[in-house]
Amino acid sequence: MIFKTLFKNFWTIFDVLCYILSASFINYGAFLVNFKVGLIVLGLTFALTGFASELIAGSKGGVK
Repeated sequence: MIFKTLFKNFWTIFDVLCYILSASFINYGAFLVNFKVGLIVLGLTFALTGFASELIAGSKGGVK
């Protein structure tokens, strides 16, 4: 039982870390291409992150 809880916490942290790293590298690559493209991709990243956080909060009953 302890390992199941431990692995669940580990995978949650690992998922968030992978998301942050992938978004960072995508944004960095877009800024290397062009400054305007970087700003557009950065805006899309913020919009996607905000939408995903609202979906997660809504599925847990946090936002009504």
